[in-house]
Amino acid sequence: MAQKEPADKTRPLDPPPRRFSSGLDKRVLASRLLAGALGCLMLAAGLLKAADLGLFVVQIKSYGIVSDPLLVTALAFALLLVECGLGAALLLYYRPRWSLFGVSLLLLIFIGATAWTWQKGGTEDCGCFGALVQRTPGQALVEDLVFFAAGALAFFLGRKVPNKPSPTRRWLVIAACLTGLLLPLALGFPLPHVLTPQNGSMPLGDLHLTGEPRMDLYRGTYLIAVMDTDCSHCQAAVPFLNSVAADGNLAMVAGICTNSAEDMDYFIARFGPQYPVYSVPENEFWRLAGSEPPPRYLLVKNGSVIKTWSQQPPPLSELKK
Repeated sequence: MAQKEPADKTRPLDPPPRRFSSGLDKRVLASRLLAGALGCLMLAAGLLKAADLGLFVVQIKSYGIVSDPLLVTALAFALLLVECGLGAALLLYYRPRWSLFGVSLLLLIFIGATAWTWQKGGTEDCGCFGALVQRTPGQALVEDLVFFAAGALAFFLGRKVPNKPSPTRRWLVIAACLTGLLLPLALGFPLPHVLTPQNGSMPLGDLHLTGEPRMDLYRGTYLIAVMDTDCSHCQAAVPFLNSVAADGNLAMVAGICTNSAEDMDYFIARFGPQYPVYSVPENEFWRLAGSEPPPRYLLVKNGSVIKTWSQQPPPLSELKK
């Protein structure tokens, strides 16, 4: 009887590791790269807005869609949360289908709001990246369309990627959301002053003025222009403020901004204000500016703000000493 040959127990060699050679792998890689790029942009935009939330609040109001200070401030914080959360989710490729859908929807909202305010001529700077990068509504509209196309392409390429839960990535996304919400408060954003309407009598508060000549804003009657040296409306208001400053029967005039010394020197040399212009820390500036776009005019008597005007200069009859 013939004996059976022993079975070959040698295990076959393990297959080589898979590389991104298949069409599906290449599509997933492209989706990850596009999502990561969009995530970096969204996260940077959210953190830059959070670092200068007072400016972002003013920029939202300048769109003319929402005007109530409470709603404007709430919308600003909501956008910080959404941008930081979506940015972190895209960067980590966490729940890619949901995060890519969310960022595409957000970009559609931005595109609609930007097109509407551009048609109205309501704003000079879109506010997309805070004070670091200034974009006109037209430039922002083109950029948002490109970003939307990139998000739609990433969604299409990665539509077959499973939405696997990842506790670590989920907590990182939550941490990014909390950072966007808490960073403005940590940097001194004056939330109570923004939410409280600044009409009627209120104290001027402590101001740490930088500039010459020094004036005692707590004695006498002053018209304080809360301004930005780069704002075209503030620049156009200089002749009116010069006429008030030259009239001895009207309130004395002072400008308050948060610009650098170089920006102030350029403003003074080019537009020739006949009144002192001071720089103050950002928290003091936004406490006086609130959620109104500059310029904002404050009528101050002996250290108390008794009346305010936004953008439109006050009537001369109300500026008598």
